[in-house]
Amino acid sequence: MSEDRGMSDDQIERVFGALSRIETKTDSNIAWMRDHAESTKAAFAEVGEKIEKIQIAHARQKGVIAALTGVGSVLGAGIGYAIDLFKSH
Repeated sequence: MSEDRGMSDDQIERVFGALSRIETKTDSNIAWMRDHAESTKAAFAEVGEKIEKIQIAHARQKGVIAALTGVGSVLGAGIGYAIDLFKSH
């Protein structure tokens, strides 16, 4: 009583067909991931450059505001001193 527990030719053909489809899908997914990673890297580089430009513009703006505040303080002090001089005389 010997039973043949091997796979039929049809079953083997279906298994190899399924493996081939899996391999094709895997290769396709790998290619998509590579393309996506490259495009994402380029997009993030662009975003990084834009953020850096915004940070520089913000720093300049803060510098200008600080300078105007300093000039305003000096002018205010000068005007206050002048008013005190004129009041005393």
